[in-house]
Amino acid sequence: PLDAALTHVVKAAGARGEALPDVDSARLKVTAGQTDRVGGSCRGFTHAARPDVLLDVARPMTDVWYRATTNPALRVVLEGPFGDDGREVEAEYTWRCLAGGDQPRAAFPRLEMGRYRVYFAFPDKAESDDVAFVLGTEKSPERPLERLREPAASLAVTDKRLLPYYPMLPMDSNAWLRLEDLHPDERQALFLDAPRSLFAYPKFDLDKATAQLSGIDPRKLEELGVEIAWPKTDEPLLVVRQDRDRVVALTADATVVVVEAKYLVAAPAGAPVVPTEMRNRILTWDDVVRWAADEDRKEIDAVDKANDKAEACYSDYWDAHHGGVSGRLSLITYVNGRVASVRDYTAMVKDAAGKKCGLAAVEKKKEKAFGKLDARFRKRGAEALTQIAARFAAP
Repeated sequence: PLDAALTHVVKAAGARGEALPDVDSARLKVTAGQTDRVGGSCRGFTHAARPDVLLDVARPMTDVWYRATTNPALRVVLEGPFGDDGREVEAEYTWRCLAGGDQPRAAFPRLEMGRYRVYFAFPDKAESDDVAFVLGTEKSPERPLERLREPAASLAVTDKRLLPYYPMLPMDSNAWLRLEDLHPDERQALFLDAPRSLFAYPKFDLDKATAQLSGIDPRKLEELGVEIAWPKTDEPLLVVRQDRDRVVALTADATVVVVEAKYLVAAPAGAPVVPTEMRNRILTWDDVVRWAADEDRKEIDAVDKANDKAEACYSDYWDAHHGGVSGRLSLITYVNGRVASVRDYTAMVKDAAGKKCGLAAVEKKKEKAFGKLDARFRKRGAEALTQIAARFAAP
């Protein structure tokens, strides 16, 4: 993404209309000498003679990061800086072999002024040299839903993956998509934006014998009397990633399922079936706060204010009646030199503080607000499902 923080320092091949040198595109072997010199792990990798990306650095920079998503493992080769005349500026920075797509934000070394060439190097036996490459700085905005590439019009189930086309989706340190960091609204927005060829469809109604829920404890649903709803035949599933013979996929109601690839097909047998309500969703207060919309802030702020006031009151009462003692205290009553009763003084203080500070009233206020927020969340989700259904109903 060539955003405002980068346009003055980055010129990507093809993105800014800059002509690359007309050189032979034959593969160049990365030599052992180069590998030893830079301390990288590029042995057995090759890259094209033509650079994949050009960087034009106007001032020293220390906060440039990159993300490279690709099927095979790759290395990013950084060469430069060079002056305008094409000569090396400082030999220390001439050639570096960097890690590929195994980090969500891999850091470039300090970039001095000058021009750099970036090459993508692949293993000798790589099945593909396809790369989605993203550059940014600390000031670059998060744009997880931006689609930077277009997939083929038809893909086999085993070739469907989100990351090559949405390379700015949240990832963990192992380059796995972190769906828990993606707002449910954003998950559903993907169903409105993703090309049709990225979707897969169950051959039959899935159940607990053929699929698993991810991020949701089925036992919790059972305890609450909620019947698990599984994807139906021809229900569109957005394939997130492939894990051997299993597929991790999003449903239109923002849940995650894991299913064997053999139970899915690349195209539906009939009309796509989109759910009409949010299924399998058990929210907590933390969930509704984390996923709150602007319309929810009034209730959340009111609960936070009441809770802060009650906690301050509770703390003052505790300090006055139990302060300085971290362990439990007992209140022992003696009559005529004998123990008449032993009561839990710590519990007595907690109970008195709770009554004085209105903790029960705060909890009721929180429950009432939660009911409203939960209903709004489900309403927004249902409205998104209506839009998704309309999309899949269109030819």
